[in-house]
Amino acid sequence: MAIEGLLDYGAFGEAFIYKWSMDPLNPVVVVDNTYNIDSSDVQLLLRINHKNVIKFAEIIDGFMMLEYADCGSLKQLLHGDEQREYSLRNALDWMHQAAKGLKYLHSCIYATTTYYRLTPKFLMLTNNYRYLKVIVLPSKCQNLSPTITERIMEKIDLTERSDMYSIGTTIWELLTRKKLFYNTAYTSHDIFEAVLRGEHPPISDIKISIDDCFKRLIESCWNANPDERPTIQELISTLDGILKEEINADLDQVLKANTGAIIDFADIEICKQIREDRFGVSHKAMWLGKEKTVTKFKDSTQAWTEHQPFLEQIRKNIKLNNEYLVNIYGISIGKEDTYLISDYSDCGSLHDFMYDREQRKYSVNSAIKWMMDAAEGICLLNRKRQTNMFLNYILTPYNMILFNNFKRLKISDYCSPFEASNVVDSTAEIAYIAPEVFRQNQYSETSDVYSLGIILWEVLARKKPYYELINVHPHNLVKMIKVTGMRPALSDIKKLELDSIEEFIETCWHQDQLKRPDPDLWFNYLDSHCSQINATKFIQSYEDVNYQDIELIETIGSGSFGLVYRAKWCEMVVAVKECKSIATTNFEQEIKQLARTNNQNIVKLYGSCFHENCAYLVMDYAECGSLYNYLHGDEQKEYTMARALDWMIQCVQGIQHLHSMTPKPMLHRDLKTPNLLLTDNNRILKIADFGTATDLRTLMTSEIGTVAYMAPEVLIGKNYTEKCDIYSFGIVLWEVMARRKPFHHLKNRSTPALIMQTFKGERPLVGALIPNCEELKTLIVNCWHQEPEERPI
Repeated sequence: MAIEGLLDYGAFGEAFIYKWSMDPLNPVVVVDNTYNIDSSDVQLLLRINHKNVIKFAEIIDGFMMLEYADCGSLKQLLHGDEQREYSLRNALDWMHQAAKGLKYLHSCIYATTTYYRLTPKFLMLTNNYRYLKVIVLPSKCQNLSPTITERIMEKIDLTERSDMYSIGTTIWELLTRKKLFYNTAYTSHDIFEAVLRGEHPPISDIKISIDDCFKRLIESCWNANPDERPTIQELISTLDGILKEEINADLDQVLKANTGAIIDFADIEICKQIREDRFGVSHKAMWLGKEKTVTKFKDSTQAWTEHQPFLEQIRKNIKLNNEYLVNIYGISIGKEDTYLISDYSDCGSLHDFMYDREQRKYSVNSAIKWMMDAAEGICLLNRKRQTNMFLNYILTPYNMILFNNFKRLKISDYCSPFEASNVVDSTAEIAYIAPEVFRQNQYSETSDVYSLGIILWEVLARKKPYYELINVHPHNLVKMIKVTGMRPALSDIKKLELDSIEEFIETCWHQDQLKRPDPDLWFNYLDSHCSQINATKFIQSYEDVNYQDIELIETIGSGSFGLVYRAKWCEMVVAVKECKSIATTNFEQEIKQLARTNNQNIVKLYGSCFHENCAYLVMDYAECGSLYNYLHGDEQKEYTMARALDWMIQCVQGIQHLHSMTPKPMLHRDLKTPNLLLTDNNRILKIADFGTATDLRTLMTSEIGTVAYMAPEVLIGKNYTEKCDIYSFGIVLWEVMARRKPFHHLKNRSTPALIMQTFKGERPLVGALIPNCEELKTLIVNCWHQEPEERPI
């Protein structure tokens, strides 16, 4: 028996589909259930043998092995992502089969065993949707339902007539393709209460033509008096008579798939958050047993969702079903929010792939092929946008999703509700928007070509557009793009030697939209160049720097390692750290490790080089200086408690990133306020000076860090671990809150004296220097605990 994959899971356990050599149940579903089944139920279930009831093969050791219905449930057909149209004849025939299966069950086993199974979720289809089978689960399953309270259970009378109520509701659902109480805000619990009060769906919702007598039969299934409801045999006979009519055109009426209609949010199970952008927050979710992406729109969408064409256009977007677009399945409207349901991919977005912590390299060919996929998707969207006012998107790496082990790229979020004028508040989207859009508030095929040109540059440079202008206000950046014609620096991709593609990129982002290439030519142009590109070239976030490209401007710092300069490199201001007396092999290995860091609270390392027996590191430039200078410098600037805590939170986030790196965690080993740099008007804190950082397996061989910040175990030569960084953080936290230098209270602050005092357990004074916050004091004390294992993670 061979497993084929996870089929579904729920309150009853995980269900896997297997190939099995035993006829007639090939393949089978094996349910790893979460409870012990009563022996009486086991005997009843194994005796089931009817063509309209799912058969059981084995029930042993916590597993149920039962027949696999290859077409899924009736619920999936009615409301799932693979909805199908069907005729009235199909619907009545399915209920005819369900009734016959139910009659058999009531004749051979207890009614309690079948209760709660007569809903579309537990009516299974097979053999190309021709046959319907009732799925029967142990009686104990009814107690697992999270929506059934003990009070409700006491009111339910489990009889054949109560099952007729369920059949009547299922027939109504089949003939309307709507869910029970779809027009209310009822929760599952509310629905049970409503049913107990005698509420039922309006028969008037059945719009197709059916016999009045049959309508009355459906309504009689909901009779408040169970004795007045029809029997199962009466229903079978009525359906049998209708289906045997030789001339009945009504039976050929088609109930079309209701794709694009409002999706019931109760069917969605929200899981982990996977991304967030200007337009919404996206989560991985389960919808009707399948993994999907559910995006909650950020903007108010009332004007969209109340607009009837919105739903019609959503349906059209669903029918696009193109290999270069992420499939859309519909929307779900809550009390305050609107959600879009679409395909999910474990590979994430193009932005994630380029900038996540793994920093995987990719070839130039891969980058070009991604852009070819994007061009195919954009060509389709532009053809459809002419007739679809709700095809709304800004093309960015955030809404380019990778599939098929990162080999296929698809466009997502192409019907997001937003106003073009609102995006000027976000630098993340401004970089990709064509100049004319800022003037006209209108997107077009030529503005898409502009965006593709920017993204093509980005995947080749592996740098964010205008990275050197990160601190420029969005409105000023718009002016630079719109008025001066500023674009990302092509020098960033010179090393790839792609002269013809550079020219193509320049044409794509031309200021004059009429001079940009036709979007239909994008694919052909890139395809023709793919065969000419050296496939062995790889794009990495870290690079070997040419020393001749560095323009040293002024010295801004010094240490035992050498000097730190403010410099210019690749048309941006950077910090260049000069390191003398470096062992070349070890240095290169460590630099490659450092290059893997990618976090907003860690100084970015752009590259390195060697020149005249010195190593040079090219890094982010922090224009506001160090935290040490801010705290103890001549200016003595003020700061609030809130600002101090924010700095420390950012510091923790940077440390957490280092310690969680794979395959090996990374340690800083010299965490102190001189190595914490400030930028963006002192708001952003970045951890710097990684010339002394090393991996967890490396032993401490020299006193590299400043003694006042070093853990006692390090001072006596023990292994350096992440707990040592936590100790240093405790000292830094005290220093920021007290605004005093560590151990300022000691008369003798020489290195030997500090080593001895630290080893004995001496620490900076907490007392009155720290704000009146016991939790903060406790955190500081725990961080610098003498025993490493007692320090927090």
